[in-house]
Amino acid sequence: MRKNKTVFPATDKTPETTHTDLLIVYQGEKDQQAIYFDNEGHTIKYKVSFNDKSIVLTGDIMQNAPRFRLSYTTIDAKTVNISFEMASSQKPEEFKMYLEGKSIKVK
Repeated sequence: MRKNKTVFPATDKTPETTHTDLLIVYQGEKDQQAIYFDNEGHTIKYKVSFNDKSIVLTGDIMQNAPRFRLSYTTIDAKTVNISFEMASSQKPEEFKMYLEGKSIKVK
């Protein structure tokens, strides 16, 4: 389970906003799965694949809805690269980067 809270500071054009989400990974009938919820009303169901360096969560293909892929890739003992990609419903296999960044362990 992963809980996340991100505060986006106010700018000249936008007020401060807060994004919160919850990701739960679990054993499905045949494979690892995950479900994601956020304070914007999104719910995303994922299939989970992993190896010794990365975890990749790939969203189901749904008619008339974008598809998502969330990846965590180990850089070193304290650093993970996180990428969030999207694909259109017309081309669900063609993911394009939406957000990417690094997470650093501090404790």
